[in-house]
Amino acid sequence: MLISDREHDDFMLMLASGIHEAGHVLAAREFGFNVEWVSLDPDFLRSNPMAIENKCASGFPVTMTITSHLLTPIANRGCVTSRDEWETIRRYYIECHAGPLAEIHFNPHFQIEAGQRDFEQSDGLLWHLMKPDKFRFKRKRAAFIKDAQTFVEQHRNTIFYLGVEIHNRRTLFANEIDAAIAYAKEQAASMKEAA
Repeated sequence: MLISDREHDDFMLMLASGIHEAGHVLAAREFGFNVEWVSLDPDFLRSNPMAIENKCASGFPVTMTITSHLLTPIANRGCVTSRDEWETIRRYYIECHAGPLAEIHFNPHFQIEAGQRDFEQSDGLLWHLMKPDKFRFKRKRAAFIKDAQTFVEQHRNTIFYLGVEIHNRRTLFANEIDAAIAYAKEQAASMKEAA
């Protein structure tokens, strides 16, 4: 039985937050960043000490990626001093953008506000490291966005199945995330084989 376009859109809208967070989670883990938890549960988010400390306890979905130990020394210095540091910044940028870009990919009703915090975090760091050179900032930003789009496109099926897992389970902790990613990758591979 085929579903109508309207039913498909409604289904994707229901999964939108899970897919958004799945983009963040998959990128973070693919790049070796630790993820403490991911949650769609407002009660968990409003009471979790780490969410409160990081000013993300509003109840809106969050992926708690642990990157400050990598980014703070670079940000405090105000400049990047090696290719490895640029790669860390690029990976962080992709991780921040993978959430909203994944949601855009699957959710026909995406509203830019859903990714505002993600864009502000990544653009703010990049601008801090490149100011006052607007031309270099725009060029680097465009390259990083293209890399993020490529990442989402290459992993779209895994992101979808991971998004379903996150939607269904509401909160995944660090010790559950890699297993959920492995399951999503298996589902994506099965889908590819069936096609």
